[in-house]
Amino acid sequence: MTQRPAPLTLAERLPQHPVFGRLDETQRQALLEHLSEQAVPAGQTVGDKARLTRELHWVLEGEVQLLDGRGQPVVRLAADELFGLQLGQG
Repeated sequence: MTQRPAPLTLAERLPQHPVFGRLDETQRQALLEHLSEQAVPAGQTVGDKARLTRELHWVLEGEVQLLDGRGQPVVRLAADELFGLQLGQG
């Protein structure tokens, strides 16, 4: 049986991300002070509309499905995608 490699830390992931990788090392270190990692089991709600307008979420692994106000799927996001902070709103 092959062992799965250890997951990368947030500090290791930042330079590899298409957006965060554009930051210099000093900026990435400052950002790291404000990041936290949270595992969310499948099917669990990440947050409501109010929370998602205040926070930025980064999908590290798996998928996230965003729902509209009626609970209907709107979009499915995969690893390395961002959501929250009213992203995508004109």
